Amino acid sequence: MKDVTEIKEMLDAFYKGDASKEEESQLFAYFSKDNLPEEMQGEKEIFQMLFEQETFPIPEGVESRLSSLIDKLEKNESKKASAPNFNKKKKLWFEIGGIAASVCLLISVGLFVLNQSNERSSNATEIGNSSSKLSPEDQKKIIEAQKALEMVSTNFNKGLDGIQSVSDNL
Repeated sequence: MKDVTEIKEMLDAFYKGDASKEEESQLFAYFSKDNLPEEMQGEKEIFQMLFEQETFPIPEGVESRLSSLIDKLEKNESKKASAPNFNKKKKLWFEIGGIAASVCLLISVGLFVLNQSNERSSNATEIGNSSSKLSPEDQKKIIEAQKALEMVSTNFNKGLDGIQSVSDNL
């Protein structure tokens, strides 16, 4: 048959996973012999352990116990999977509430600023100020406040649209 160096090369290929089926069968046949060189006795034991196939008896009822264990684990997984959805919904409502509170705060500040400008103009007419118009500085402030409120309103509407699409997906 083959010499020891060829067998060692085939063993290296086998241990690396590069051996072909033909080489594996040659190795199996080689290590099945009784009269091997002394240096190959250790390899023979390792190789035979790799190919030994012992069958163990399967106890009765294992299949049903495994099946019930799998079902139990599956129920636990489904419970764990449904719990985060509840937390996500709860978190979403807190975010919506925070956004709504912020919008209410901005609207009340805007109305306060507009109310203050109206009070100034009414106070000016009561005092007898001949000018019934607001000063250019006050007009600029009102225009800036209107732009800010318009920007907040636009962004708020975009956020509400996003929240609506997320809640529709839930």
